[in-house]
Amino acid sequence: MKLASNNSSLIMGIINVTPDSFSGDGVAFDFNAMDCLIQRHIDEGADILDVGGHSTRPGANEVALLEEINRVIPAIKHIKKHWPTIKLSVDTFQPQVMRLALELGVDMINDVKAFTVPGALEVIRNSSSQIIIMHMQGEPGFMQDDPKYNHVIDEVADFLAKRMRLIHEQCYIPFENMWIDPGFGFGKRQNDNFKLLANLDQLLDVHFNICAGLSRKSMIGYALGDNDLPRHNATACANLLAWQKGARMFRVHDVQATKDAIMIAEQVAKGLM
Repeated sequence: MKLASNNSSLIMGIINVTPDSFSGDGVAFDFNAMDCLIQRHIDEGADILDVGGHSTRPGANEVALLEEINRVIPAIKHIKKHWPTIKLSVDTFQPQVMRLALELGVDMINDVKAFTVPGALEVIRNSSSQIIIMHMQGEPGFMQDDPKYNHVIDEVADFLAKRMRLIHEQCYIPFENMWIDPGFGFGKRQNDNFKLLANLDQLLDVHFNICAGLSRKSMIGYALGDNDLPRHNATACANLLAWQKGARMFRVHDVQATKDAIMIAEQVAKGLM
């Protein structure tokens, strides 16, 4: 898969094959609804689709491994059959799900636990797929109970840098095949989230491939003083700010709004050259 550069970005369309997505757009076991969502993402310009079967919203319950497999693997097979050219990512922290997805030829693994689950490193060793390494304090079930940082930017950057080095050394994955994600909303107070966004460019000292997962997050509702969904316009604004700070991949529920905002930003950047 072509990597983003300073002048191009990747838009990742979210496919939640869950019944309990925080955004209410889960399409678990409903292939008609999933087909409509996939086609909408593609029509709106998604570069890659991210398929996940385990909700990681704050307070989410654990999903049994077999249940996650039964959600994710049929969805990947279905997409591969009907949209064979679209790039695919699997959103999972379960090594067994990673292995099965890689056997089906997914292009990326997006792991909110940064490949810390025992067995994950073995699965991705020598893989040609790209990976997303995300920062999270705590576990989804309790990560928002009382997160604390002394210096959130430094702590997130240090964690991501250490995970990148370890994965490179133990799994032989090139740095250019890695993306880092600060984990907005994953064990972060609202002030932490906005500090991360305001200082996202500091992560460029860690790595040049930054993924922003801001879509419909509670921090956006907090800023608006409004918890109503879908927040697609505000998400596009937040992603534009992230682009200005160096992010080059954007994981979103609503592709068109962010795609349009980033295209304008890229055109302006070209005019400044």
